[in-house]
Amino acid sequence: MSIVVIGGVDHNRSFYRQEAERLGCKAKFFTGHERNFSRHLGDQDLIIIFTNCVSHKARCLAMRHAKAKSVPVKMIHAKGINSLSLAITEAI
Repeated sequence: MSIVVIGGVDHNRSFYRQEAERLGCKAKFFTGHERNFSRHLGDQDLIIIFTNCVSHKARCLAMRHAKAKSVPVKMIHAKGINSLSLAITEAI
């Protein structure tokens, strides 16, 4: 399963990646501040958005991409590793 994580804390990125790999997922990470990040989302099985760490514009871009590609989206408020793990296991 391949996922995209938008938002979160930059210094936790390696922990997010380890947790995704532990659960059998290949993950891409975006802070939501990158220019034109929606072009790099690609074809994923799941998009996870940390809503408290991302702008409204970035969330809208991700949602538009997800709707166009029929990709499920999980929006979570907490930005911890446990929240990421729970979102992934619920989607599997």
